[in-house]
Amino acid sequence: MADPGHWLFEGTGVGRGTSFANLVGTEYDRVDGGGTTPRPLEIVAHSPLVCRGVRSFADSAYYTVGSGAGVFSTGTMRWVESLVGDGAHGIPPEAARFTSRVTENVLRAFAEEAAGRRRPASDTVEAYRPYAGDPIRDHRDLW
Repeated sequence: MADPGHWLFEGTGVGRGTSFANLVGTEYDRVDGGGTTPRPLEIVAHSPLVCRGVRSFADSAYYTVGSGAGVFSTGTMRWVESLVGDGAHGIPPEAARFTSRVTENVLRAFAEEAAGRRRPASDTVEAYRPYAGDPIRDHRDLW
């Protein structure tokens, strides 16, 4: 967890370094910080991984826009699979409890009012720079 105290994680019991086996699968998202990255954007979970022998990371992120809308990206396609809680793909039951609670927190916040007005994002993108030798970082100076 990049920010275990974030409102998204209320009631989950997670702490810094909490991880869930197999929650991040072969398709994942990561923040690149380039010109098309929406801002302000909070990286709320930053998960190191190795995909096909290449070091990388998956990011869960929350951002807000001028209209007052809030947007949450889980960063993994396996989020929905974990909600079922049947252990598919080796996703443990504690991951299902975690993703269910976060999803509940998101839906409640988004149903109350424009989440971006009540819970504006704080930009944390600069705290997560690509590592030396990152093969996904392109030739542009994104950071």
